[in-house]
Amino acid sequence: MFRPVRILNAGTNVPEIFRLPATASTAYKAGDALVLTSGALTHAAATSKPTYIAAADTAAGESLVPVYAVTPDMIFEAPLSAAPTGLVIGSVVTLAVDSTGSNAYGVTSTTTSGVATIVDLCHAAASGDTVRVKFQ
Repeated sequence: MFRPVRILNAGTNVPEIFRLPATASTAYKAGDALVLTSGALTHAAATSKPTYIAAADTAAGESLVPVYAVTPDMIFEAPLSAAPTGLVIGSVVTLAVDSTGSNAYGVTSTTTSGVATIVDLCHAAASGDTVRVKFQ
């Protein structure tokens, strides 16, 4: 789950929420990494830079999804899917994708074809620990 925690050089740390069209029969969870494809939101792949983050849970069949637009100045907290072995601030990692729902829920420790830049390791030492990332 990607949770916005900071907007650099902004007067507020609360991103604007707006609604975009859902893909038919797709459920979304707050914090899902999303991209707009053919006019509707889909879940981002492991090596796809998300352009939106779901702001709330949305059931399958609903027509609109509340989202935050991802901008280069936004910092997100996200869980690691593996121990952060070898990661340093500035490492660019891939998204961790749920095998059952294809939902990008966090980041991996894989740096090949990465899309999320680690800006704070937050003393992470194991799978499930939280790091802070941004998308450029």
